[in-house]
Amino acid sequence: MARAVAESRVGTSYELKGIMVPRRKPAISEQNQIQRRGYTTFYPTSEGGSVVGATLSTAGTSPLHSVQAKRVIKTIERLEADIDKPSFGRDWFEQSGRPYPDSPDFEWAMNHCDLCLLENKALVKIPLVLWRR
Repeated sequence: MARAVAESRVGTSYELKGIMVPRRKPAISEQNQIQRRGYTTFYPTSEGGSVVGATLSTAGTSPLHSVQAKRVIKTIERLEADIDKPSFGRDWFEQSGRPYPDSPDFEWAMNHCDLCLLENKALVKIPLVLWRR
């Protein structure tokens, strides 16, 4: 089934142009196991290219992706109201032994699949929601 889906995606927006297939081609069964654990995979095609693998849910995401997205959204909703308060994040700086900036400038960022908070003046990245690796 996975092979048929991969071949049907050649020439569509699911085809990854310019991405070379790895020298070691994992078995389709191995790629299916990886994808079921929440990692996006690609499949080699008979034409030597690669395509995004078949989705595992009706939403086009694995359950782990959905859970991670929900955790990210809840964390942002919980902290967003306080992000501009003068003492926001002070405890994170104290725990890491770094000086707290006079007027911190926080912004949200994603580092791969991890939600982070960046403080731009002190150049500090605070990981808040880590992807399960």
